[in-house]
Amino acid sequence: MLLADDEDLFLSSATDALVAKYPDYRVLAASDGQQAMEAFNSVGGKVDIVVTDIKMPVMGGLELLLELRRAGFRGPTLVVTAFGDPALEQQVRELGALNYLGKPLDLDQLIDAISGAVEGGHSHVEGFSLPGFVQLLEVERKTCLLRISQGEEIGDLMFRKGELVDAHVGERSGEAAALALLAWGDGVRLDLHAGVRPRRRTIDRPLNRLLLEAMRLEDESNRDGHVLDAEDAEDAVETQSSESLEVSPQTPTAASGGKEIDMSNTDEAIKEAMEIDGAKAVALVDYESGMTLGQAGGGDDFNLDIAAAGNTEVVRSKMGVMKNLGLKDNIEDILITLSSQYHLIRPLSAAKNLFLYLVLDRKKSNLAMARHKLASLETNLKV
Repeated sequence: MLLADDEDLFLSSATDALVAKYPDYRVLAASDGQQAMEAFNSVGGKVDIVVTDIKMPVMGGLELLLELRRAGFRGPTLVVTAFGDPALEQQVRELGALNYLGKPLDLDQLIDAISGAVEGGHSHVEGFSLPGFVQLLEVERKTCLLRISQGEEIGDLMFRKGELVDAHVGERSGEAAALALLAWGDGVRLDLHAGVRPRRRTIDRPLNRLLLEAMRLEDESNRDGHVLDAEDAEDAVETQSSESLEVSPQTPTAASGGKEIDMSNTDEAIKEAMEIDGAKAVALVDYESGMTLGQAGGGDDFNLDIAAAGNTEVVRSKMGVMKNLGLKDNIEDILITLSSQYHLIRPLSAAKNLFLYLVLDRKKSNLAMARHKLASLETNLKV
C-alpha cells in the first residue's frame, strides 16, 4: 500500500492503523508526490493500492495520479483532500481515482474505504458485453463502480443496489456520460470495483431506457460514419428532456443492421408464447447487446434476466463457429436439453441480432409442437 500525505500526524497514524489492520501488506509512506513515485519505483511498481492527498509540496496529488498512470498503474486509487469541489472530483476521476474522500477524515473512514477497495475486490470482467453486464448488475442489485476503458479513455458507471445513479467520462457526468459509455459497444475493458459506494445521484432515468437510447445513438453514428462522443450524448439528453420522450421498456424500437424493428406487438407475441404447453418463461433478446426487449414468466426459482443475458453468449458462439467454418446458412433454432427443461432459442430471420428464448417444462410440453408454434410467432412480429 502506498500512502502520500504532507500531514505528518495523519500519515503516521494512517500507516500504523494499516500495518495493524493488514499485517501481510507492506505500507509505503511518502510526504509528497515525488517521494511517492520514488517509493513506487523502488518496488518495481508492485503496488496494490494508492492513497494520496491532493495539495502537497514538490509534487501534488494530481501530478502523482498522472505519473502513476503513465507508469502503467491501474490499481485502485483513493484521493483524500480538504480542498474538494465537483470540478476537482471530476479531475481525479479522469486520472483513474476510484474514490474521493473529504477531510476532515477519521481513520475508521479511511480504513473502511481501503477495506472496500482491497477486500471488496477489483476484478476484470470478461465474456460479457457492456449492456449485458450492466443488466446483470441491475438484476443482482449490486452496489459498485464499473470502470470502462476504451484505448486511453476511461469512464465510470456507479451503481447503488442495482440502480445506475452516477456516471463520469471526460468532462461529462450524469446521463450524458452514461449514454456515451453505454454506446461504446465492443472493444472495451470492464473492471468491477465491488467495494465502492457512490456519493451522489446524477441519473434518474431507468437503465433500460438509457440502454435503448445508447443503442439508437450507436446505430446512428455507425450509419453516418461518425464517431460517437460525449457531446452527442449530451445533445441527446437535452433533446429528450425538451421533448419529454417516453419509451416503454417492454415495447421498444430496436435497431438491426440499419433497419428499424417495430416492436409494438412484442407483448402480444410473448403472451402467445407463454400459452404454449409447458412454457415457463419467454424473452425476446438482442444478442449483440445482451438486452432483454420483452419477457414473461420466470420467478424466484428461475432468473430470466440472467438466463437471457447468458444465452446471448450461446448465440454469439454459434454464429462465430459458422463464420469460421464458412457456412453460408441460417440457424433455425438451438435446443438445449436439461433433465427437467428444454431451452429453445430461435434467432429471428428478419432481425439478425434478435432471438426468441423459450423455457419449457419437459414433462408438460411437446417439443415438436413448441418449435412449430415458436416459428409461427416469429412471422407475427412486425418488421
